[in-house]
Amino acid sequence: MKPIPRGWSVQTVAAVTDRPIKLDPRETRREKVRYVDIGLIDGPVSHLADAPTVLSAEAPSRCRQLIATGDTLYSTVRPYLRKVALVSEELNGEFASTGYAVLRPTEGLHPAFLYYFTLSKDFEEQILPLQKGVSYPAVLDREVRAQRVWFPKMREQRRIVEILEDHLSRLDA
Repeated sequence: MKPIPRGWSVQTVAAVTDRPIKLDPRETRREKVRYVDIGLIDGPVSHLADAPTVLSAEAPSRCRQLIATGDTLYSTVRPYLRKVALVSEELNGEFASTGYAVLRPTEGLHPAFLYYFTLSKDFEEQILPLQKGVSYPAVLDREVRAQRVWFPKMREQRRIVEILEDHLSRLDA
């Protein structure tokens, strides 16, 4: 592990995130839900708002994870493809595939900071050696949650996120 900046904390992902609720969409008594399948994401997405609507009664068996604003969706299938997304407000209370590790940060971790950290080389170097399988190399949700994340105090996290987003918006322009 590389040196961590002084004053930063190091925790496992599990220690700084909550697990999502697993629920059959039919149990919501809603006629339709929006569903984030792994195929919806093609590389990192910093503000995931798009997801098709499906009938709750016909939702795929993998449509079971209730998502919330600020969750990071980390694909456990072919993690080298970096199918990672930050859930925006439009998808609050909707559903994601069980093929994602849904990472819901606790109070001490800024949602966008966690999202950007999961895209870092440091995180990738922890995850990629854990892949198993040939056709569809994958990692387990518990393996994602067992990895380390390092972070400063919230004020510094906000500052880092603002700088990153400013630079990324300039690149997009």
